[in-house]
Amino acid sequence: MANSISFLSWNVRGLNVLQKRLCTWDVLQRHKIEIAMLQETHLLETDVYKMQNNIYRVVTFSSFSKKSIISYETQDLRKSCQYNCCKIPNRGNPYKPQQSE
Repeated sequence: MANSISFLSWNVRGLNVLQKRLCTWDVLQRHKIEIAMLQETHLLETDVYKMQNNIYRVVTFSSFSKKSIISYETQDLRKSCQYNCCKIPNRGNPYKPQQSE
């Protein structure tokens, strides 16, 4: 087991084009990223799991106004580390005042 874990947080500005998805996978694999948080993928929830492969799997996904965030982890990391992952329900935009009824 490695003594370090490599993280990446990246605003990819859309992953709807196949070539951009392939380039993204290439960067993750070339730099041996074990946990990746991709922002602004612009993917619909139905398309998110198409972004998994035999190395990376989706851990969590959130979408607000089509600017989705996806967290990935490697299969090796999942086998070698113990951790807990919990989902926090989306309660809307915390910066937008709630309208009173």
